[in-house]
Amino acid sequence: MALLRAAVGSVLTRAAETVLVVAADRTSNGPLLVYPQASATGGAPATEHWVLDSFARDPQTGQSMLTTAEAVARRRSAARRSTTSPPCGTRSTRPRVAGASTSCRSLSPADAVIWCSRPTRACACPAGRSSAALRSAAKDGLHTFGSQTHPADGAAGAVVTTSERARELCGGAGIVELLGFGVTRVEPARMPKAPVPAAQRALEAAGLTIDDVDLVTTHNPFAVNDVYFARETGFALDRMNTRGCSLVFGHPQGPTGLRSIAELITSSRERGGGTGLFTGCAAGDTGAAVVLRVSDDGSPAGTPARVAKERSLWTHREISDRPGVAPYAVAGVSAAR
Repeated sequence: MALLRAAVGSVLTRAAETVLVVAADRTSNGPLLVYPQASATGGAPATEHWVLDSFARDPQTGQSMLTTAEAVARRRSAARRSTTSPPCGTRSTRPRVAGASTSCRSLSPADAVIWCSRPTRACACPAGRSSAALRSAAKDGLHTFGSQTHPADGAAGAVVTTSERARELCGGAGIVELLGFGVTRVEPARMPKAPVPAAQRALEAAGLTIDDVDLVTTHNPFAVNDVYFARETGFALDRMNTRGCSLVFGHPQGPTGLRSIAELITSSRERGGGTGLFTGCAAGDTGAAVVLRVSDDGSPAGTPARVAKERSLWTHREISDRPGVAPYAVAGVSAAR
């Protein structure tokens, strides 16, 4: 998200006309630092795990990310069933073939594909058991190891430019317009709440409301994130994360948000275009969001060929051309894992 905002700033200030945004991370086997301590008991060294330590301890409060999720779940009286049964879009991602790499279409001027470079195998609970039967991730906790994310590897990229240049690069295939960003913080150690006010700020910046949104993707390191978002906004869970989410494909910290934005664009394009919202959380109390609009056939913003909701085409043009809404766009987005 921060990379996209920086790229937009470069385009708006005319520091660059076209910006390539690339994010990558490798956290499935993160660095483990070992510090000698000859004077310690038994000479035992001190250790520091860059990935797991950041999950286990927020520098501000000293609490783990899981603790923030449990606090919000209990405050909102979320039942264990709600946090152990994956939200609608998380039960599966795109079709996969065991033992083979898979791909899917991605919005790109070169008609690129999203490549999964590793073989993928099916994963399921033991026969006769549901996800609710899994062991809690914390003592007496509401989340299990099936309803929280995990360290993973990944990469994602985007080309950010002006609307006019984006249409040139896409060759009439349709573009993605970035309508508004939102960043916010909530009270300490209540991280799963943060995506809601971040989304509200992004929608305000775009001049829209949640009722104008067709699809939502989220960075949801815990199942309570989506449960809380749906309860607070009234947005239907079956229109969230329709291609999977970070509960499924993991959490490589750098590209997670950009990958979910790529998934949102792909889902929107498959349905003929429309307005999408990505929102997510980080660092114990922070949220960030972006509102975008996909036009599938190269038509002006807000006039995709096949939009599920019928709306005034003039209203769409008013929103996208109104003062303060920047004329920048994403020409192509792709992601890999």
